[in-house]
Amino acid sequence: MSLAYFSQLQLQLQLKKHLRDTQETHNNMESIVGLVMWRDVPKSAFVFGLGLGFVGSRTYMVNDYQFL
Repeated sequence: MSLAYFSQLQLQLQLKKHLRDTQETHNNMESIVGLVMWRDVPKSAFVFGLGLGFVGSRTYMVNDYQFL
């Protein structure tokens, strides 16, 4: 087996890894877009409620400790 064969094999493996990483990034972006665009209403409402609760609780905590 020649050096050129191993170089080509290594290049193919790097290409496969790059394509797999790109596909994972695309899937993650689709999930975020699905939440933001309310494609899955129950999941989007749940995430929105958690975020709203978190921001509200942080605001309450900041206002509660202002006297210090």
